[in-house]
Amino acid sequence: MSENYQQVFSRMNRTYWRCQGEGGGIQVNSQLYPDLGYGEIVQYASMIVQAPQVLIRVEKVPQGARVRIKLANIGAQGFMADGFARWAEGDTRCAPWRQPSSSDT
Repeated sequence: MSENYQQVFSRMNRTYWRCQGEGGGIQVNSQLYPDLGYGEIVQYASMIVQAPQVLIRVEKVPQGARVRIKLANIGAQGFMADGFARWAEGDTRCAPWRQPSSSDT
């Protein structure tokens, strides 16, 4: 995509936190590394087991940005990856598996 990777990361990060949030034992870490040219959003299954369930990496490339999505749950890969890909393209609607609460808006 031709958009700056930092803009894509920022939008995806805001949308991720608004739609997914942190709750139910889920831990989310997000970090932009401008000196390395990428940003990552990582969701762990719980605060105890540090096994990544979702890894979204937004990388700087000559054309703008490249988004890589890795999901640990094979069964969820289709619909979750589609939702994350929509966020990368600019759609800020929450994916079907989670709608924002009234406090999210």
